[in-house]
Amino acid sequence: MGKRFALVAIRLMVSVNLLYAAIFAKFAGIPQSVALFTQMSQAVHGLIPQPVFRLGSGVFETTVAVLLLIPKTARLGARLVIVWMTAIILSHIFVLGYGVFLSPADAQAIPSRRTRKSGNDGCCTNAQKIVGRTDGSEATTS
Repeated sequence: MGKRFALVAIRLMVSVNLLYAAIFAKFAGIPQSVALFTQMSQAVHGLIPQPVFRLGSGVFETTVAVLLLIPKTARLGARLVIVWMTAIILSHIFVLGYGVFLSPADAQAIPSRRTRKSGNDGCCTNAQKIVGRTDGSEATTS
Protein backbone atom coordinates (compact mmCIF):
# COMPACT_ATOMS: atom_id res chain seq x y z
CA MET A 1 0.00 0.00 0.00
CA GLY A 2 2.86 2.40 0.82
CA LYS A 3 4.63 1.82 -2.49
CA ARG A 4 1.42 2.42 -4.43
CA PHE A 5 0.75 5.63 -2.51
CA ALA A 6 4.31 6.82 -3.18
CA LEU A 7 3.96 6.20 -6.92
CA VAL A 8 0.65 8.06 -7.05
CA ALA A 9 2.21 10.94 -5.10
CA ILE A 10 5.14 11.13 -7.52
CA ARG A 11 2.80 11.07 -10.54
CA LEU A 12 0.73 13.82 -8.95
CA MET A 13 3.76 16.01 -8.22
CA VAL A 14 5.13 15.66 -11.76
CA SER A 15 1.69 16.41 -13.22
CA VAL A 16 1.26 19.50 -11.06
CA ASN A 17 4.72 20.71 -12.08
CA LEU A 18 3.95 20.24 -15.78
CA LEU A 19 0.56 21.92 -15.46
CA TYR A 20 2.06 24.83 -13.54
CA ALA A 21 4.67 25.41 -16.25
CA ALA A 22 2.11 25.08 -19.02
CA ILE A 23 -0.61 27.27 -17.52
CA PHE A 24 1.36 30.02 -15.80
CA ALA A 25 4.32 30.32 -18.18
CA LYS A 26 3.36 29.15 -21.63
CA PHE A 27 -0.36 29.83 -21.93
CA ALA A 28 -0.17 33.11 -20.01
CA GLY A 29 2.65 34.33 -22.24
CA ILE A 30 4.86 35.86 -19.56
CA PRO A 31 7.74 37.89 -21.06
CA GLN A 32 10.48 35.48 -19.97
CA SER A 33 8.65 32.57 -21.60
CA VAL A 34 8.14 34.57 -24.79
CA ALA A 35 11.85 35.49 -24.82
CA LEU A 36 12.94 31.87 -24.35
CA PHE A 37 10.68 30.57 -27.09
CA THR A 38 11.70 33.40 -29.41
CA GLN A 39 15.29 32.27 -28.99
CA MET A 40 14.24 28.66 -29.60
CA SER A 41 12.38 29.73 -32.73
CA GLN A 42 15.45 31.56 -33.99
CA ALA A 43 17.52 28.42 -33.38
CA VAL A 44 15.43 26.60 -36.00
CA HIS A 45 15.67 29.64 -38.32
CA GLY A 46 12.05 30.66 -37.75
CA LEU A 47 10.58 27.46 -39.20
CA ILE A 48 8.37 27.21 -36.13
CA PRO A 49 6.98 30.59 -35.02
CA GLN A 50 7.37 31.52 -31.35
CA PRO A 51 3.63 31.34 -30.47
CA VAL A 52 3.28 27.92 -32.08
CA PHE A 53 6.41 26.72 -30.28
CA ARG A 54 5.29 28.10 -26.91
CA LEU A 55 1.64 27.08 -27.07
CA GLY A 56 2.45 23.72 -28.67
CA SER A 57 4.79 22.84 -25.85
CA GLY A 58 2.11 23.94 -23.36
CA VAL A 59 -0.46 21.66 -25.00
CA PHE A 60 2.06 18.79 -25.00
CA GLU A 61 2.85 19.31 -21.31
CA THR A 62 -0.84 19.45 -20.42
CA THR A 63 -1.50 16.25 -22.36
CA VAL A 64 1.40 14.46 -20.67
CA ALA A 65 0.21 15.64 -17.25
CA VAL A 66 -3.27 14.24 -17.89
CA LEU A 67 -1.81 10.96 -19.18
CA LEU A 68 0.20 10.65 -15.97
CA LEU A 69 -2.89 11.07 -13.83
CA ILE A 70 -4.89 8.32 -15.57
CA PRO A 71 -3.75 4.92 -14.24
CA LYS A 72 -4.10 3.09 -17.58
CA THR A 73 -2.00 5.65 -19.45
CA ALA A 74 0.51 6.46 -16.70
CA ARG A 75 3.30 4.40 -18.30
CA LEU A 76 2.91 6.19 -21.62
CA GLY A 77 2.86 9.51 -19.76
CA ALA A 78 6.03 8.58 -17.87
CA ARG A 79 7.83 7.69 -21.10
CA LEU A 80 6.74 10.97 -22.67
CA VAL A 81 7.98 12.87 -19.60
CA ILE A 82 11.41 11.27 -20.03
CA VAL A 83 11.52 12.24 -23.71
CA TRP A 84 10.27 15.76 -22.97
CA MET A 85 12.72 16.40 -20.12
CA THR A 86 15.60 15.13 -22.27
CA ALA A 87 14.61 17.55 -25.02
CA ILE A 88 14.34 20.42 -22.54
CA ILE A 89 17.74 19.71 -20.99
CA LEU A 90 19.39 19.48 -24.42
CA SER A 91 17.75 22.70 -25.58
CA HIS A 92 18.95 24.52 -22.48
CA ILE A 93 22.49 23.23 -22.94
CA PHE A 94 22.85 23.79 -26.70
CA VAL A 95 20.47 26.66 -27.50
CA LEU A 96 19.60 28.73 -24.45
CA GLY A 97 22.76 28.37 -22.42
CA TYR A 98 23.15 27.80 -18.71
CA GLY A 99 22.27 31.34 -17.64
CA VAL A 100 18.53 30.75 -17.93
CA PHE A 101 18.60 28.97 -14.57
CA LEU A 102 20.69 31.60 -12.81
CA SER A 103 20.57 35.20 -11.66
CA PRO A 104 22.63 37.74 -13.64
CA ALA A 105 25.40 37.61 -11.01
CA ASP A 106 25.58 33.82 -11.13
CA ALA A 107 25.52 33.81 -14.92
CA GLN A 108 28.73 35.87 -14.97
CA ALA A 109 30.62 33.13 -13.15
CA ILE A 110 29.81 30.42 -15.72
CA PRO A 111 31.53 30.57 -19.09
CA SER A 112 28.85 30.34 -21.75
CA ARG A 113 28.62 31.03 -25.44
CA ARG A 114 29.33 34.60 -26.40
CA THR A 115 27.36 36.48 -29.01
CA ARG A 116 28.24 39.77 -30.63
CA LYS A 117 26.17 42.79 -29.81
CA SER A 118 25.15 44.79 -32.84
CA GLY A 119 26.77 48.20 -33.12
CA ASN A 120 29.25 47.68 -30.29
CA ASP A 121 32.61 45.97 -29.89
CA GLY A 122 31.56 44.34 -26.61
CA CYS A 123 29.85 41.02 -26.33
CA CYS A 124 27.38 39.53 -23.96
CA THR A 125 26.34 36.08 -22.87
CA ASN A 126 23.02 34.48 -23.71
CA ALA A 127 22.14 34.72 -20.02
CA GLN A 128 22.65 38.48 -20.05
CA LYS A 129 20.44 38.81 -23.12
CA ILE A 130 17.64 36.82 -21.53
CA VAL A 131 17.64 38.72 -18.27
CA GLY A 132 17.89 42.02 -20.13
CA ARG A 133 21.51 42.83 -19.37
CA THR A 134 22.68 43.85 -22.85
CA ASP A 135 24.05 47.26 -21.91
CA GLY A 136 27.59 45.86 -21.80
CA SER A 137 28.26 47.18 -18.31
CA GLU A 138 29.49 43.81 -17.11
CA ALA A 139 30.47 42.33 -20.46
CA THR A 140 34.04 41.87 -21.50
CA THR A 141 35.44 42.62 -24.91
CA SER A 142 36.95 39.91 -27.01
